[in-house]
Amino acid sequence: MAQEPCGLTSSCSVVFLIFEWYIYLMKKLFLLIIFLMIFTVGLSAQNGWLPETEWKIIRGEMVDVIFPAELENEGQRAAGLLDHTMEELSRTLNLEKIRRWKLILWYGNSSSNGYVTAGPRYSLWNSGIDSFTFSDGEWLSLMASHEGRHMAQYDRINQGFGGFLHLLFGDGATRYIGSLCIPSWLFEGDAVLEETLLTESGRGRSSDFTVGMKAHLLEGNPTYSRVVNGSRRTIYPNWYEYGYFLTSYIRKHHGPEAIEKIFSLSSAIPVPLLGHSIGIRAATGKWPEKLFKEMSAELKGIYEAQIENINETEAVLLLEPGSHEYFSLSNPEILGTGEIALVKTDLENRRRLFVLSAEGEVQRFFNYNHFNGTGIKAFSGGTGGEAGTEVLFSGFSRHPRWPGEEYRDIIAMDTLTGREERLTEGRRFLLPAPTPDGKKVAAVEFFKDGGQELVLFNREEWQESRRFQLPQGTSVSDLTWHSDGIRLLLVLRGEYGRSIVFFDPSSGEFESLTGFLGGRVEAPLLWEDYIIYSAEDEGMRNIYGLEIESGRRFRITSRIYGASSPAVSGDTLYFIDMAGIRGEALASMTLVPEKWTEISSMTLNVDGGIDSGVRVSDRNGNGEFRVDYFLPVFQEDPLLSGLDKPVLGPETVLNGYEVNPYSPVKHAVNIHSWGFDPESLLTQSPELKLGITSTDILGTTFLYGYGSWNINENTFGGGGSFILKSLYPVISLSGLVRGRDIGSEKWTEAGMSGDFSFPLDFSMGLKNRRLDLSLGGAYFSDFSESFTDGSGYLTGNIIWSSYLMGGYKRIYPLIGLSAGLFGTQNPVAEDYVYTGLAKISLPGLFKTHSTRIMAGGELLAGTRPSGLTFGRGYVAVPGNTTVSLILDYDFPILDYEIPLKILYIRRFWGNLFGQEFIRDGEHYPSAGGTLFIEFIPFNLENAVITLGVRGSYRFKDYKPQIEVVFMDGALID
Repeated sequence: MAQEPCGLTSSCSVVFLIFEWYIYLMKKLFLLIIFLMIFTVGLSAQNGWLPETEWKIIRGEMVDVIFPAELENEGQRAAGLLDHTMEELSRTLNLEKIRRWKLILWYGNSSSNGYVTAGPRYSLWNSGIDSFTFSDGEWLSLMASHEGRHMAQYDRINQGFGGFLHLLFGDGATRYIGSLCIPSWLFEGDAVLEETLLTESGRGRSSDFTVGMKAHLLEGNPTYSRVVNGSRRTIYPNWYEYGYFLTSYIRKHHGPEAIEKIFSLSSAIPVPLLGHSIGIRAATGKWPEKLFKEMSAELKGIYEAQIENINETEAVLLLEPGSHEYFSLSNPEILGTGEIALVKTDLENRRRLFVLSAEGEVQRFFNYNHFNGTGIKAFSGGTGGEAGTEVLFSGFSRHPRWPGEEYRDIIAMDTLTGREERLTEGRRFLLPAPTPDGKKVAAVEFFKDGGQELVLFNREEWQESRRFQLPQGTSVSDLTWHSDGIRLLLVLRGEYGRSIVFFDPSSGEFESLTGFLGGRVEAPLLWEDYIIYSAEDEGMRNIYGLEIESGRRFRITSRIYGASSPAVSGDTLYFIDMAGIRGEALASMTLVPEKWTEISSMTLNVDGGIDSGVRVSDRNGNGEFRVDYFLPVFQEDPLLSGLDKPVLGPETVLNGYEVNPYSPVKHAVNIHSWGFDPESLLTQSPELKLGITSTDILGTTFLYGYGSWNINENTFGGGGSFILKSLYPVISLSGLVRGRDIGSEKWTEAGMSGDFSFPLDFSMGLKNRRLDLSLGGAYFSDFSESFTDGSGYLTGNIIWSSYLMGGYKRIYPLIGLSAGLFGTQNPVAEDYVYTGLAKISLPGLFKTHSTRIMAGGELLAGTRPSGLTFGRGYVAVPGNTTVSLILDYDFPILDYEIPLKILYIRRFWGNLFGQEFIRDGEHYPSAGGTLFIEFIPFNLENAVITLGVRGSYRFKDYKPQIEVVFMDGALID
């Protein structure tokens, strides 16, 4: 998109130039998004399976489940759950036909998740190790209800006009409509509502999930455009959260047929923004902005009534966000020094581990570059190297070649120096907990078949000492030591909830202190005669106390937005207090049992033990704090209102299925999309292509073939490409044959190319490290008379990148290094280009400012294009040797949203630069700055565009220049 810059002295108008570029870019962007979504099939992270995986398949009535052999039980249950539920999930979408789906189950991931996609059409469920701490409910039931609804949504897209487009273009058309024509909040909110209706533990039942919306309604003024497009100043509820409330509101006030009508019109009018807006208007009588406003008013009234019932307990806020600040906190731990360690995440710096005094004063902090799924655990005593300043946590990493294989290893961090020590390598441990004296460590190891074992280590030599099996049907979701250093305090998660349990490693006995509790129980600890823990027993997260001897339960905190993560030092309780739209705060209060509120009686579950399934409290508690926004939808649904409990649960009876081997090789060809290739529209190529695409379900084999017609020359051609990612290296091959006719001459030309790439990913947590090496070549020939006119080239590239991401407000990474060598050589002619590039990213002088130093050098001969961007402000001239050095300084100017009708402006930011560019001995120095605007067009969610106006001063001829730049135009992005 290079264009000669317009000088200040020329007659052209800067305003007109900006407008002209804006229209040009919008046209190109619109075409690019639409056609790439239709035709481009990415081989994404799902292809990271270990090559030795033994795959199996179960063919159910509604779904084919493909899974590793170790997950046969999960495969049986997944097939049964979908067969049992798909009719119910499809009912309110008025499907003409429920089509068979493919489902992949995987076990290697560290984090649990799932998705449904088209092009090709399948669903993937990652049964990661943190599924055991994610929810009270059974993971597969939650996935069946949520992802099963997505399957039904895609099938609804393929009816009516969407079905006609599917005939024309295959799954690519379905993917386009689902990605660009239906907003994410409708897709995900509708699925969250279904999981809430059909299971006992759907997210709509949890105050942890809905508290963000509550805070913004009570303290702020969330509008439709702000929640859809986000902010650089605070965190708005995501599309799962506000989407849940919007779809619940639509179904409550306009019936389940309203959701179906929106999907129907979104498919019938497949234009981004337009179709679903008309659908919402037709289904509800309101445009999306008005609908959101009415829903917010209703929900705000409910929350205002809720907080009237809360007699808020007093607490001292020790560390809280400022008036224009946002941060979140997690897992405060008391160190042996009496200090408090916790993880703080803000919009500038991502995660850092802070150490505070007992009064909340910041003593020191360190970068904490790990995914903090289960929190830190600290020694509470000791001296010297065991000074009570070490914390343990579970750190994330992955296999460098097969990204589907992820790990959680135990890491120790000294909170005096920030030094880290990795104690395990390539394992899957969660919940590492040291004894108070630091001599022993307990942790839970997770295995690929879903099993768990409790493991004890000797900390000093770091040797495994003992292993223990867990009671049948349970898993550990929290783990800490008794102050005696002998017994462990566990939260065992079973089919019907969570139970607080003592475990004695010397005898191997589990002693249940409670039955299975309703509400997610977390972070138990011992204080005097009580167990203090966090739970949602009454529909809102607070801190509770359980008197061990009597079984009496008490509510210790009552806070407007809730309280979590208790930690105790002496008689002082520290906890995380929800601070509304500003995030979270560290709070403290004195533990005085006489002031606690008794909420129910609880008898010890001695006889039944932890396997009894007895639930001591139901999900409704005393109802004082609950906001079950889904409840009217449940009560008014004729098929749900008569049920005593939701449709899906552990007791759901399922039939057994036949299990057979699955051969990825036999299923390598899977044609799913076809139609015209957009290349001619995007690049103004004279060739019109009609292509067909195949990607196997496991994402390892990609095939694309096409026929072409040259509009200008009336000649035909064809070609194809092939990518194989199941081996190492990744193999890419392509070829073409086409006729040429320029009037005086006619000939046929052909070409082929190949590439072998060796990607390696050494990322750990927030530290991103990648090494990419590729070798390739191509050969082209005119063989109308002979092969003597052929030409070709060889290529070789090596790229290393290592960087630490900063917070959401940062324009560039906090710190990083990128370097690459790129070479292309014609082996039989003096036609080559060799380019070297490097970039160093460093923090700037102030928060969120960034400094970048970029250097490049190049040798070039023949017809090869340059790999370096010419000096800023100058018109490019050809040359053979180039050296470039750039200093960039980037800084935010205004982080304040400006919602316009067709644009949502998120921020303005600036760049100052100086550059020395030398080509063939000629110097092209320049300096200047750029004003960038970051915006989102047409409420297209994450379609963030950066457009800038750059002013440059050319020191070579002493002339100022102005040009419009798209994105950044940096050497290495």
